[in-house]
Amino acid sequence: MNHCTLVRIRIWNIYKLQFFLLLLIAPAWAGGWFESFDGKQLGKEWDVDRSPHSQGELKLLNGRLQLTAEEGLYHHVERNLGLDGTDEAPLIVECQICNESDKPVKGLPTLLALYWSPEELIGIGPTAVNHRFESAGARWVIGGKPGTRNYHQQILPGTTGHYRLIINSSTVSAWASQDGITYWKVVSFERKEGQFAGPPDRLIVGRGWIHDNSKAPPQLDLDNDARNSSKGQYPNSWTFDSLRVTNEPPVDPPLPPGDYRKSDSWAEALEEYRKRSYVSKWHVLGPMRPQKAEFGPERRVDLAEQFKLHDGKQGGWKEHTVDERAVHRPLNLLFHLQGVQRDSIAFATTVIQTDRAHDERLWFDAEYTLDLFVNGWGVARLSDHHTETLVHDSATALVSFVKGENRIVARVGRRRNAMGLAFRHVPANLRSRIALLRQLMKDFPQEKDKTAEALSEIAGLWESAGYHLKAAKTLDAVVVYSGATMEQKQRATVRQEQLYRFIGEERRAIEARWDFASQFPSGGEQWLQASLEALKVEVQLGNQEQIDKAVSRLVQQSSDRPERTIRIHGLLAGAFEERKDDEKRKAHLKKMVELAEGKHFSTYPADALHVELAEVILKPIRSLAILKEKPLDEAILRTGLGHYRKAIGLVHDPADVRTADYLKRAEKALTAGEQRAALRLFPVTYLRALISQSPSGRKLLKEAESISLPDLPGDSWAVRRAIEKYFNDYGCILEWNVVGAFPATTEDLIKPGEMNLQRPVKDKNWQKARVDGNGYIMLEKLLKQRNGAALVQQTYQSPAAEKNDIYVYSCGPFKLWHNGQKVYEDNVSRGWQPQPIQIVVRMSKGANTFLMQVQDSGGWALSMRVGRDIRYLKDLVLGLTTIEQFSEQRNTEAMAGLFANSAYNLLNAHMTEESIAVARAAIRAFPEAPVHSVRFASLFMERCTKPILNLSSVHLVENELEMLREHRPIARSALRENHNRIVNSLWKAGELDLTAQWMRWLSWTDADDLTIARSHMSMAEYYRWAGLPRLAEAEYKNALRRRGLDENTRRSARNELNVIRHLKPILPEFDLSFDASTILETADRAAEQGDARGALQSWQTAIDRHPGELVRAGPDRVVGIAEYCAGRIRSLDEKGRAAYRELYGGRARALYKRASEAADLDMLEELARRFPYADVADDALNNAANLHIDAGRFSQAAGLLNQIITQHPRTNLNPSLLLAKFAFASSMAGDVGRARRALNLLAIHYGEAPLNVGGGLWKGKDYSAAQLKALKAGGASKENTKTWPTLGGSTRRTGRSHHSPDPVQVAFETRIPAHSFPVSTTMLLPKSTLKYVPVHGCIDESSIYFHNWKETFSVDLSTGKMRWRTGRYLETQYHPAAYLPAIKVRPEFTGYPQAVTTVAGRRVFARQISTPGDFSFPVFHIEARDALNGGLLWSSESLKQLRGLSAVSPPAVTAGKVYAIYRNLVDADVIYAAAFQVSTGRFLWRKQILRGQAALPRSDQRIRMDNHLAIPSIFAGNLYLQTDAGAIACLDAASGRIRWLSIYDRAVFDAHRPDQLARMMSRRPAGRIIVGQDTLFVAPRDALKVLCIRRKNGAIRWQRDLAVSRLLVGLAKSDDKIDRLIIQGTGLDCVNAKSGEALWNWFPNPEAGPIRGEAALGEKEVYVPSKNGICRIDIQSGMARVFQTWQQLGSTEPLGNLILRADSIIGFGRDRLGRFQSKKSAPSKSAVNEIKAIAEGQDDGEFRRVSLPTAKPSASLALRWHLGRARGRGLIRPADAGPDELYALTEDSIVRLRPAAARLDSRPSLFRWGRKKIRSRKSMSHFSSNRVSLQRRPAAGSSLPGHMSTLASNHRRTPK
Repeated sequence: MNHCTLVRIRIWNIYKLQFFLLLLIAPAWAGGWFESFDGKQLGKEWDVDRSPHSQGELKLLNGRLQLTAEEGLYHHVERNLGLDGTDEAPLIVECQICNESDKPVKGLPTLLALYWSPEELIGIGPTAVNHRFESAGARWVIGGKPGTRNYHQQILPGTTGHYRLIINSSTVSAWASQDGITYWKVVSFERKEGQFAGPPDRLIVGRGWIHDNSKAPPQLDLDNDARNSSKGQYPNSWTFDSLRVTNEPPVDPPLPPGDYRKSDSWAEALEEYRKRSYVSKWHVLGPMRPQKAEFGPERRVDLAEQFKLHDGKQGGWKEHTVDERAVHRPLNLLFHLQGVQRDSIAFATTVIQTDRAHDERLWFDAEYTLDLFVNGWGVARLSDHHTETLVHDSATALVSFVKGENRIVARVGRRRNAMGLAFRHVPANLRSRIALLRQLMKDFPQEKDKTAEALSEIAGLWESAGYHLKAAKTLDAVVVYSGATMEQKQRATVRQEQLYRFIGEERRAIEARWDFASQFPSGGEQWLQASLEALKVEVQLGNQEQIDKAVSRLVQQSSDRPERTIRIHGLLAGAFEERKDDEKRKAHLKKMVELAEGKHFSTYPADALHVELAEVILKPIRSLAILKEKPLDEAILRTGLGHYRKAIGLVHDPADVRTADYLKRAEKALTAGEQRAALRLFPVTYLRALISQSPSGRKLLKEAESISLPDLPGDSWAVRRAIEKYFNDYGCILEWNVVGAFPATTEDLIKPGEMNLQRPVKDKNWQKARVDGNGYIMLEKLLKQRNGAALVQQTYQSPAAEKNDIYVYSCGPFKLWHNGQKVYEDNVSRGWQPQPIQIVVRMSKGANTFLMQVQDSGGWALSMRVGRDIRYLKDLVLGLTTIEQFSEQRNTEAMAGLFANSAYNLLNAHMTEESIAVARAAIRAFPEAPVHSVRFASLFMERCTKPILNLSSVHLVENELEMLREHRPIARSALRENHNRIVNSLWKAGELDLTAQWMRWLSWTDADDLTIARSHMSMAEYYRWAGLPRLAEAEYKNALRRRGLDENTRRSARNELNVIRHLKPILPEFDLSFDASTILETADRAAEQGDARGALQSWQTAIDRHPGELVRAGPDRVVGIAEYCAGRIRSLDEKGRAAYRELYGGRARALYKRASEAADLDMLEELARRFPYADVADDALNNAANLHIDAGRFSQAAGLLNQIITQHPRTNLNPSLLLAKFAFASSMAGDVGRARRALNLLAIHYGEAPLNVGGGLWKGKDYSAAQLKALKAGGASKENTKTWPTLGGSTRRTGRSHHSPDPVQVAFETRIPAHSFPVSTTMLLPKSTLKYVPVHGCIDESSIYFHNWKETFSVDLSTGKMRWRTGRYLETQYHPAAYLPAIKVRPEFTGYPQAVTTVAGRRVFARQISTPGDFSFPVFHIEARDALNGGLLWSSESLKQLRGLSAVSPPAVTAGKVYAIYRNLVDADVIYAAAFQVSTGRFLWRKQILRGQAALPRSDQRIRMDNHLAIPSIFAGNLYLQTDAGAIACLDAASGRIRWLSIYDRAVFDAHRPDQLARMMSRRPAGRIIVGQDTLFVAPRDALKVLCIRRKNGAIRWQRDLAVSRLLVGLAKSDDKIDRLIIQGTGLDCVNAKSGEALWNWFPNPEAGPIRGEAALGEKEVYVPSKNGICRIDIQSGMARVFQTWQQLGSTEPLGNLILRADSIIGFGRDRLGRFQSKKSAPSKSAVNEIKAIAEGQDDGEFRRVSLPTAKPSASLALRWHLGRARGRGLIRPADAGPDELYALTEDSIVRLRPAAARLDSRPSLFRWGRKKIRSRKSMSHFSSNRVSLQRRPAAGSSLPGHMSTLASNHRRTPK
């Protein structure tokens, strides 16, 4: 040790002595300081250390410290520190460092360092990562051992980085930032004895490091040169700025902040505050040619200086003032400078005056490139900016301002037509921002969403300043804040936990998780998820007492939900697996197995749990199994294999005989004591059972077993090589004769007949070549040439003359000759992994010569196999052999890898179902390899979406991944690694909801901030693709809130935010009344001022003057005036309502008297509407309800009675009788739930009250009990279970049948005319997994009814024979067969049609195509027909009130009225509702609903769906309409008055994003509104949502976004009394109807195939028709109970749109319908499989047609004359009729007409009937054709519609 070293050590010891003396005086120094470097020299407290070999300098320039030094030589400044930090007051040391070079500098590190001793120090600073970029690098020494870590964020040389060191009570950490706002943690260390204990001794800034030169003695304080340093290196410069040291506790700043002015709203106040940060006055210079060197203004600005401009002339600075009225005050240099060229450079400069030195925050953006300079120093650079629009606050920089003038210079580049600059500046003091946010929260407490975000931002600001404890405490306010959303609370909790963990407060971190869980309703899904995450953190901490308490509490609260209890134990099992505690893991797995017995949990299948438990039990003896001489523990072996036995029993299909044989062998080995054999055979049996669960898997195993393998060696690796060789050689021609290479050519190189292996070809000799291990000849390697051609030849010996398959694998084009005949030729380049070309040749017995000419095209390899290529079986056979012979060694990952490879090979061979069977086995049979399973499953999912979409694979594998995600945390790291692959696969599969679930899962995990931020960015992109810009905006904001987001991603998020803010949905327009709004504003103002009478008078005026008009009640609701005013009156106190009765009681009583005397139902209901709280309003409602009950309109009656109960609590009506009557009406209307509730209330509150019902006297409780018993027995409680009168079973569309039939065989299958509706543009839409079935039939007691837009049909329910059909239209221009070819422009797609038929009151209702006008789209009308014979009763086509309108929905029928939705033919955006009388078709009313188009916006056009809307739903006197135009409407069914309109966010598709999703959404058929007890459920086609809407007021109760639902199946109840909404997409989703919480999901497996048509909801099962059969799914569990193939049922084709009856199932297909008998009523064999064809143009003597023409003459007939003879039955035009030939069919004759003259023909009667029989059937034959046929006898009661003859009485003429 030399003298210098001794001196330094003594000095360091003196420093320590001084420090300890100071500790005696004061426990710790408090305070801090800021070093501005603004003097001429450093202060005395600083020491300068520079290498004696260095030529570097130290300068103070404009408040910055500049150090220059060579790469390997130290140069730094240092000073005593002696400060320490705590959690409440951390020590924070921060500095800005900039490398002034234009490239990274290697050598010694440049650091901001804290120095304890030579054995302990830590530093942070820029470090070179490559030749272009730097990054933040941390260096440390602990115990004398150095370490380094670089953060992955890149920093451009020449830009400033922000670096920070933080010391609190328990940790020392190093942080870095690009912008001074978002800091990311580079490294953190625990403080403990011997490691960073006590305060640091010195602060060091500059370059240097510990000793690494063995030739020189080590020096203290980083005074060491690098080992390889050399003299004469060029020095580099670094600047250090804003050095700050503080350990003061954080204090909330005072209010209000400076320059703050309160405004009307948060946004306005913030904008006013922000306006003062913009710069208005600039000087601009340019344009100039770009150059590498600086121009001069970057470092110094002289406004008088002249520069050479782009055009070669001299130019100077020009002053410019930005318009202060412009938003954000952008500076458009392109506009203000002349002659700006495409690649020009321009400058802009301004001066900012400050009264003191401080840090300032700059916000800026440019449309192309930007370099920003402050006081001559470069502070930021935007290079090759990717957006060409200015984005507000896109980029930011933290800079130091000096006192006085601060010069800002911006150098801006131009590309295309963009050269703009946005700039503003604010003080960088975080306290000013916190003060501003706190003031805003104080001034605008009502803006709760902004308050929650402000609290989160304040916490982020404290965190960015290094005050982690303060930030965590601030987040407490977010978690408990009532206005915060659960997402905001969850985000705050996760961050809070991380902060508490960082400062060592583990207990508080766990408490934060539990506090968050307590925010949810106990027992809900979100509560459970939050509690499980808290429990996971609890287990990680390891406090067993706390774990036991938490588990006990959670299990107790989930005691009635075993699917939740099993999740709790699953989490614990996984947590103890992480901690390698096998005993506790085993205990929890046993509880999981017990819970799973006999139940179906999709995430926790019982067989997988048994196998996992078995492997945990067998783990101690697995290692011993290799030692063959040592016996195994018998108890452990039998216990473990017992669980394997149970698992096999759960998955084994009895039809799988081979697996049963394996199980017998395994049992035999176990019984015989062959321990190792049993240990091998049970796992392989389970694996085989898994694969054999599907028929495809069984077939695959049988095929694998058919392979005759050679004798295999005993060594596992030798076995593998032998099997691989066998498969590679199988059928492969192993040796070839080759000649070449020749120049590439398409000509034949040789004539096959002239080939002779002994003769050269073009001077090149033949040579022999053998294939490689993969069966290929590598011609490039063999011939040592590329881009040529070659000939290969070989002779193959065939045992017989037969056809055979040849498989050729060639990278390039080739020709093939067989026995001299050319059999194949192509010119295709296939690359290095070619797919096989299959060629069929007829082999000759004996020798067969093959000659090929092969060309190089980027790959020159060749292989040929004769016969079947079985290499796809290689890995499966290898895996089965390995696991059977060597599984006691249990090399799990290797064995799982074999089956994974097998699944890949099968997928590549397009054997999809087989690949899924193997893939599931590869995942589930190896529970010890979860990481491998995750990687394989995610990659398999990805391959399933390329190049074809395989949804079954994606769904099944995703379910396996979900199982791993739930309770195998050891696999979570792999899940995070493969997260993008998983979500991308789900997205491509169209499963957006699952995609969102996986994205949300990542945010719940302990992933780092950058990973979570990127997941938010991905989720935002998905939302944009899904047309949900508002949700995308929220996700971009979530990403921006994350710490550690790199600047490029941050800028990208801001840019995208700016773009989507301009994406506005197309909102529906409503006819709102301005006058009514004015009156209502006056009334509301009076109410606020306490003037109740004035308010009441204004509200009543609005009701009287504007009864049917609308007013907006909020951003998402529009309501009728009457509803709004009634609600406001109802909100008054009793005194206010008494005033109303006083004011308007007299008018109401007078009206009531008139209505009661006349028994006028309309007048009674009008009274209740006009005077809603008059003293007789309840009496009017009661009388109206009685009239409805008398007429059998129970639904309307129930609605009015419910209005009395809910809105008139002080009614003077008998409450017990009111409840009893309401229960009766509800039960008769099918609303069993309401009836039960009313009866229960009757028993509880009026149990002893006397009731006079039905002539008998009851007590309330006795009547209630009797009626409840009747409801339970199914008397009046259920709807007519023998019929299915309309879509969904009733006008509520609940879809539920009260039957669960068990079909066994087909009763009949009847061919029907295939629908041919023109949807030609569907070819523009992507392929869909939904197999569309448009026909929706209905049934009554004896018949099935359906239509196809041209005809309506009636088929006998028992035999399948047609009873009647209405007859086809004449060939008109719109008949589909003639329409499409004739039109020049393809008709516009207007949605997928639904042929919905309704039967009611012996009438059949349908929507049919009308006589077209000059429209390029279908025009529809509503018609009613007689259910007995099909006779037309009336048609809406002739109603003058509906002229110019087209029916766009099927008709809904109830209570004597028919309802439908119409749209205007000229102005298609106007949507109406209309009502008719059932019996006569008399027009009742028409109401305009809104103006808006049911369409999806696309990048180039809109996809229209407005010609086919959903059938209306009706309940309790309300009509519910789904417009698919952004709103759901509720109308009064009697009057058409709009009650409310509920507005939802429509999809808005970005033109810059792919529009496949928009196209996919348009493929959905019109759905239906399901009416629940108090809510509606709807899946609008113009948004990816499922909505739950309150029936009372239209408010949205809950919604599920990203729900790619094809339709809503129905509303069901299960044993747990939970209302369940069944949603159909690619599978089924079941959600809690009350909360929207997901309960289960189900996807069809490959055996079933895609869903076909719509599922049907039974009593306890959902019947799902699919491509291959019917799946029956348990409603409560989601478990597939039964699958029956169509073949088993005896059907020739798949059917859909099922209708369930007690004894059968009825289904419809594209061209057939069928009925399947159940076990209870299996028919005789003679009735089974009776197929009756109803072909176009074919007649049967037993069939009857009734038709009216739709050709143009029908219009003239309807308007000019009527037939004044006997009752008409139809009009007929024969096929060979002349232009003026028409026949009328009446009750007793057929007459010929001349339509133009309206006269009878000269032959007045061809045939008469009555009692006389028809003379000759033969003489009538000329009236029969392929278009029209006669019937044998007239049908009674058939006639022309009654009102058709009165359409125009003034034009009526009687023919002679």
